[in-house]
Amino acid sequence: MQNVTTDIHDQLHNLHAQTSESLKPNLEELAPELLETIHNIQIDHEAILKKISQSESNNKEELTAIHQSQMEHYEDIFEGYLKIKTSPKDFYNAEERLSSASSY
Repeated sequence: MQNVTTDIHDQLHNLHAQTSESLKPNLEELAPELLETIHNIQIDHEAILKKISQSESNNKEELTAIHQSQMEHYEDIFEGYLKIKTSPKDFYNAEERLSSASSY
């Protein structure tokens, strides 16, 4: 059971690292207004994973799954935000959608 938790943590960390590295140049150009927010989310993400791994709780897998789901939701919103910023003419109500996504 511990191996499953460790594997999930490793996968989340790798996914997060790949995403942040691959989007960093684009992020600085496309959405500099999000840099601080993204940085804060990354710090919180690492802190949450650390707390889960150090927890004495019997439901680490459940906590990790919940956190993973929340991070995937965040990634979806973030990717959508970047797509709209890249090509706003391709999206209906682009400004309203950007505003909504950035307030998440």
